[in-house]
Amino acid sequence: MSGMAETEIHATAPRLSTQSRASQALNTSVVSTATTETRASSAEYIVNGIRQHKTVAAIVALVVVLGVIALIFIPWGSKPKLTDKDTILLAEFVNTTGEPVFDKTLKQALAAQLGQSPFLDIFSEDRVRDTLKFMGASQDTRVTRDVARDICAREGIKAMLLGTISSVGSHYSVVLLAENSQTSDIIATEQFDVEGKEQVLKSLGAAASRLREKLGESLNDIKKYDAPIEKVTTPSLEALRQYSLGVEQHSKADYKNAIPLYQRAIESDQNFAIAHVRLANCYNNTGQLEASRVEFTKAYELVDRVSEREKFLIRSSYYGGVLGQWEKQIEELESWSNYVSARLGASEPAREQVFAGRPVRAGDTGRQSGHRDESKGNARLRQCRSVFHST
Repeated sequence: MSGMAETEIHATAPRLSTQSRASQALNTSVVSTATTETRASSAEYIVNGIRQHKTVAAIVALVVVLGVIALIFIPWGSKPKLTDKDTILLAEFVNTTGEPVFDKTLKQALAAQLGQSPFLDIFSEDRVRDTLKFMGASQDTRVTRDVARDICAREGIKAMLLGTISSVGSHYSVVLLAENSQTSDIIATEQFDVEGKEQVLKSLGAAASRLREKLGESLNDIKKYDAPIEKVTTPSLEALRQYSLGVEQHSKADYKNAIPLYQRAIESDQNFAIAHVRLANCYNNTGQLEASRVEFTKAYELVDRVSEREKFLIRSSYYGGVLGQWEKQIEELESWSNYVSARLGASEPAREQVFAGRPVRAGDTGRQSGHRDESKGNARLRQCRSVFHST
């Protein structure tokens, strides 16, 4: 009996040993599998981590690139536009071409083109001369960048407009730069290149229109008040040069010396309407009344070739100074008043902006000729005159 028990015990032992081995093998397999899976998971984790880091790095790099682009191309506020309360001063062009025909002419053309705007308040040449006088400088002082900055500081002008023209052979390059006179921050820029000097004026007109938008003017106003520069002034550089020299003398009230300069401008371009207007005013101011009426008549015949602003001047002067139709002159001045109301508070005398020509008004002419009825429309005419002088 005891032998059987031992036998059974010994017989059972190997089976336990076999199960143990199987269990150990299984455990070993599980551990091995688990280790392998753990290693695989760790490798996958590392790979995924690398991928994630690469994605994050790429996103960060993209954000940095976009940020740099934004800093370069988006103004953010470093280039503030002008408001309807701001005035802008035009400095003389820096002319490195060595061609005198561009002296004064480009500034005159730019002033004429920008003067169409009901938004921009251009500081006039007459006021520049007055300011130079108060500064103790010659009224003929060239308005360079430094001089312009001094004038702006004295008059509280926010912006100044600078221009340069250069050339290589027959290739011309023009740059316009509007700058904050206090901080030197750039407000707006415009640039163009042309082949041949004859194309400079035409391209300047288009550049001035683009600049108006960059300075803050609405597209609707630009489209409405944007006569081509050849209509506002002349397509002839020589005519514009003589005209600019005439304006310089006219601004000094030197009408006698201004007359031949305007005459030469008209000889170069018979359709130069504003040259006819200025010549008429010079004749009127020197007592040559018949010659004045002839020139006003010629200007009136060309009235469709000028800007909206100049039409008021020409028509009112023609009706009052040539025809003696005082009521029609008053109507034109009242229309001018309505136009001025769109200028958003501009305060330049009409004679002081693009041209110094003052309309021959019914009151003055009427008193001399005895045709004016002082009791009729007197208040209206006086009010309209006031508006004309305040714009």
